[in-house]
Order: sequence, then C-alpha cells, then structure tokens
Amino acid sequence: MGQDEVNKKLTAESGLEAVCGYHNMREFLSRMHCGDIDAKLAVDMFVYRVRKAIGEYMVVLGRVDAIVFSGGIGENYPEIRARCCEDLEQFGIRLEEVGKNKMKIKAEQVQILTMESLTHIFVIKTNEEYQLAKEADKYLTKTASN
Repeated sequence: MGQDEVNKKLTAESGLEAVCGYHNMREFLSRMHCGDIDAKLAVDMFVYRVRKAIGEYMVVLGRVDAIVFSGGIGENYPEIRARCCEDLEQFGIRLEEVGKNKMKIKAEQVQILTMESLTHIFVIKTNEEYQLAKEADKYLTKTASN
C-alpha cells in the first residue's frame, strides 16, 4: 500500500465505522436497539474508551473535578452520557440519569449531576463555526501586523 492508501485506511476506514459500517452515533444506537450486534459492539467500544479516559485522568490527576460532555455526541445522546458515567459512583461521579440528563439541552451549559456527586458533570454546547472564525480572525490579524 502507498502512503495515501494507508492514510485513508487509518483515518476514514477504521475505528467504529470499520466495526459495523456506519459512521454516526444516531445510526449506531438505532441499529443497536434493533438488535444489530456490530452496532452494539461499536457503542460499547466508544463508551469503553470514554470511561477508560476518565479513569486514566483520575489516576494521573488524583481526582476529577468535572466531566464535560460536548460536541455532537456529548450534547445529543443522553444514553451515551449515562453509560459513560455508569458504575462510577464509587469515584464520586453521579449522573442525574432520569431528570436533567434526559432533557433536551437548550442552554449553553447544563449540569447533569446528582446532589451527591463529588464531580461536576456538564453538557456544554459547542459553537465550532464561531470558534473557527475567531481563530481565523486571530491568525489573520497577527499575519497582517507582521
């Protein structure tokens, strides 16, 4: 394989899509709920990776002050947020699964933790277009002044 083909395999044809052939969480969840075992595997893998990252940071930092769910998956899939926080109560992570987590996120920032949680849990809306424009403006302003 040439470099371009290897790059394409690694960036576009591997990961969760390679497991079940779909490319977005909505499709994974929909098919998983219809009994698709490959879609279930993809969702399980995604959740495993998030939970593993939380655990790694807890070990490195000694504690986790906050968990932030953001972006397309973090903002739109309460089932994924709940699964990512599942069984982490012994570490002070308690998600309000029935209430706030299930509601449609309308505010820029919402806390979805229980009163007993020692760790803040947020859903924060992203505005990627704004951030890109802001970074481009900063770059162009810097370039123009040089």
